[in-house]
Amino acid sequence: MANHNHGNHVDSAVPVEKRLLNAMDHLLEGVQIIGFDWRYIYVNNAMTRHGKYKKEELIGHTVMEKYPGIEDTEVYGVYLRCFNERVPIHMENRFVFPDNSVGWFELSFQPIPEGIFILSVDITQRKKHEEEIEKLNAALEHKVKERTASLEDNIRQLKESEEKFHKAFQASAAGITITRLSDSRYLDVNDAFAKMTGFSREELIGHTSVELGIVANINKREEVLKEVRASGFTKNVELTVRNRSGELFEVLSSIERITLNGEQYAINIIYDITERKKAELELEAANQELESFSSSVSHDLRSPLRIITGYAQILELDYGHTFNEDAKELFASILRGIKKMNALIDGLLAFSRLGKAEIQKTTLDMNAITGKVISDLQKITHHTAVIKVAKLHPANGDAVLINQVMVNLISNAIKYSSKKPDPQIEITSKEDNGSVVYTIKDNGDGFDMQYAGKLFSAFQRLHTAAEFEGTGMGLAIVDRIIKRHGGKVWTEAEPGKGAAFSFTLQ
Repeated sequence: MANHNHGNHVDSAVPVEKRLLNAMDHLLEGVQIIGFDWRYIYVNNAMTRHGKYKKEELIGHTVMEKYPGIEDTEVYGVYLRCFNERVPIHMENRFVFPDNSVGWFELSFQPIPEGIFILSVDITQRKKHEEEIEKLNAALEHKVKERTASLEDNIRQLKESEEKFHKAFQASAAGITITRLSDSRYLDVNDAFAKMTGFSREELIGHTSVELGIVANINKREEVLKEVRASGFTKNVELTVRNRSGELFEVLSSIERITLNGEQYAINIIYDITERKKAELELEAANQELESFSSSVSHDLRSPLRIITGYAQILELDYGHTFNEDAKELFASILRGIKKMNALIDGLLAFSRLGKAEIQKTTLDMNAITGKVISDLQKITHHTAVIKVAKLHPANGDAVLINQVMVNLISNAIKYSSKKPDPQIEITSKEDNGSVVYTIKDNGDGFDMQYAGKLFSAFQRLHTAAEFEGTGMGLAIVDRIIKRHGGKVWTEAEPGKGAAFSFTLQ
């Protein structure tokens, strides 16, 4: 047998299997191997933490013995599918332990000759953070909608009569001030503004914000006043102000110039957005944490993949000529698994980076972009689909990101219509309620609309890998790009009759 030197760090006297097990014992991810009799064959150290049992309490025991009631859970069906259909499956799972504690895990099921190989990542803390941020965003959005509705209603009342103006002025939840533009002194303020600043109405009226120390940045104040005097208004200006106690807080200011008795005044509508800014910082931190997590996962997953790839190359070089047909098929399965894992890692990194990508909007020729995408896909897929492209409306968006949207949606249409004898794809656009709707429609396999909500989540697929290849990241990336443009994406489909994906950009 040939003697190959693959690096001084590998002790050739230690069996490959032992080295692999030792490597898996030190992984941050949980690893478990379960036999066809549902008994644990192997678990690593991380799995003992995830599963809340010692190794000796798991190995040799069945899953049902250690986790009673698992037959009634979603993950049990995934076990059965992996056992019976022998397909890899990725999922997020909310798991209730026998002690009634709850954990969230990312699980990757991979069929192996002994049964099932399962890789698990504990994402409990991430889920808690996501739930907290989601609740915070929902509450903030509700509050903004309520205040916006209240403000619009108040403005209508202001225009109707002086009496209604006074009622709306004092009833508004937003701070409102009326300032004389000639000397910037407060003519009137409402109770909400007085409460916001900590001064009484009597202390505010007749004085300027500079005299009372309310303005934190005088230069910014002068810029805003200059704009109001020149154009008559300014909207949604973020300012830092100071209350009577010296505490700084963030406000959103919109100013309209009016004329009363021949004198010019400014009506200033002011919202305290301190909580919103905190939420934005928390969301930014969460995005940074997600990117860091994705990079870490990528590094931690690629390391064992490189080890597996290296050993696979050794096996093929030393023993490939001895493989029978079964061995060759098993070896090919290993290589396919490695390739798919690398694709999943690449997709995860691409998805996480979208959160920080800066949007550079320009006017886009959607026909030119679509034509280039179709041409490029033809070179790499050699498909037989007939693609009809109508005259598309121009778009306002980031050229690189919108190109990626069209690549993902058109390649999806090609893939899922490929098994039809006459694959057809139509790409159209139309105006609808002030927005342009772009649609990519195919006559492919389609799907049941009750599962449509899962399509735009990472790693979610409605077809098995045996039916159609893919990582489950393409539509998640599309969804994230469209949302970053202020638009929305949706789908309509019917099993066996194709699917249509539509999106707007703003």
